[in-house]
Amino acid sequence: PFHQSNNLVKIKNIRQAKHLWKLVMIDWFHSLLRLPPFISVPFLLTLWIVCVTFFAGIYMYVDFVNIDIDCGLGGIGHPIAFAGAFAFSLETCTTVGYSLPG
Repeated sequence: PFHQSNNLVKIKNIRQAKHLWKLVMIDWFHSLLRLPPFISVPFLLTLWIVCVTFFAGIYMYVDFVNIDIDCGLGGIGHPIAFAGAFAFSLETCTTVGYSLPG
């Protein structure tokens, strides 16, 4: 009766679908922030694990190519194992310091 607000904003963007891809490409960071947490958190965790695993693969490859050089993680003549390379990559990416035993 008194025309009070029900706390809803009713705004429609008619051309939203047409320009949505352009907006995502221009401002991908804020588009990612607007995603619901049940989508963005698994996406970011998966991206983080892929990056750490990618660099672990690079460390394994470099140690395999230069097998006579001791990097401190694998023995001389023995390339670094995936677990050691993954731990080294994780420590490097998080910059927590190099405290791996061995």
